[in-house]
Amino acid sequence: MRSTALALLLGLGVATSVVAAETNTSPYGAILGTYVKPDGYRDAKYGIGGDIIFLGIPLNESFNLEFNGFANTLRRSSDKGTDAQYGGGLDLNLPLATGPFQPFLLVGGGGAYSELATAADTKPFVPFLDAGGGFLVKITNNFSARAQAKWLLDFNDHSIPGKSQLNDYRFSLGVQYAFYTPPPPAAVVAPPPVIAPPPAPPADSDGDGVPDSRDECPNTPAGVKVDARGCPLDSDGDGVPDYLDQCPGTPKGFKVDAVGCIIEQTVILRTVNFEFNKDTLTSEAKDALDLVAAGLASQPKLTVQIDGHTDSVGSAAYNLKLSKKRAESVRVYLIGKGVDGSRLAAEGFGKTKPIASNDTETGRAENRRVEFQVLNKPLAVKVIKKGVTSTKPRAAKKKVEKK
Repeated sequence: MRSTALALLLGLGVATSVVAAETNTSPYGAILGTYVKPDGYRDAKYGIGGDIIFLGIPLNESFNLEFNGFANTLRRSSDKGTDAQYGGGLDLNLPLATGPFQPFLLVGGGGAYSELATAADTKPFVPFLDAGGGFLVKITNNFSARAQAKWLLDFNDHSIPGKSQLNDYRFSLGVQYAFYTPPPPAAVVAPPPVIAPPPAPPADSDGDGVPDSRDECPNTPAGVKVDARGCPLDSDGDGVPDYLDQCPGTPKGFKVDAVGCIIEQTVILRTVNFEFNKDTLTSEAKDALDLVAAGLASQPKLTVQIDGHTDSVGSAAYNLKLSKKRAESVRVYLIGKGVDGSRLAAEGFGKTKPIASNDTETGRAENRRVEFQVLNKPLAVKVIKKGVTSTKPRAAKKKVEKK
């Protein structure tokens, strides 16, 4: 019977230890006041006394070993006298949680001595097993309130005839003191943040620096400069990319071939204008002719005939002379910009070749023009020099419009 009870108590302790949590690591002691509810077979109603834990030793996170003792009186039922009990033993304390409130279980055993008035006490010292539980309430770092309840199984086969075991219940309340305050747990160092790798750069299949999602001209050859749209640069705007353009600097308005060189054509540059009724070029005209000069410099085999035209206002002789002087003014300016004069011819046609009606101001403005006839062959046109005489213009009867 004794071996069965011991096995049950040890089994309870082992099963409970699997849920035990971390407890204090400091040795401790405790003093408790105790109320005893004795076995009904005893000649006693109740008992008053105390329990003391001489030393509690933490073994690991799940077990504490406690050396304890107790002493109490038992109030006899038969004569109102008292008997005394003394005992001590060893308990295994199984903490269940940490924090301000710490429940625990107890299991152990020891020996007890009883001073009884009956003559049957021939073997006053008897072994016992105990089991129970309780809790701690933390007050300070060192002090805690402790409450517990124990069941004691006395293996007493001589005090009461026919009864070999007695069951007593002990209810205790007191304080527990930790002999030193355990150091705080080491700070947990947070792992370094995980830095996500940078996103992959957007795809750029032709390697021109413009992502495929915005590239309007895919498959650009390697090394070719492109604009923000991913298209090869065309600095002169002639429709031929710079890397294919064999004749860079083509003036605006001139047609070119597949390699960007000016072809035979007739071009009217509306920005080439003159001061009123003179052959003096405006600043806007000079800017336009600077581009023409640069374009001609890149194609030294081209020849150009410069044709001057007027509207119908004024006499034919006056308009013819004015158109020739204006054409020659353009030629002289281009020569001054480095174009070989042998490549340039100037001719005036007055009002003989209108391209619009002279009945409206809009039409007359269209007819006042300078044309560039681009040729890929030597010039056969007579160059008109400055100072050539002409018939004096007839005075206009109406207001003369700007020419």
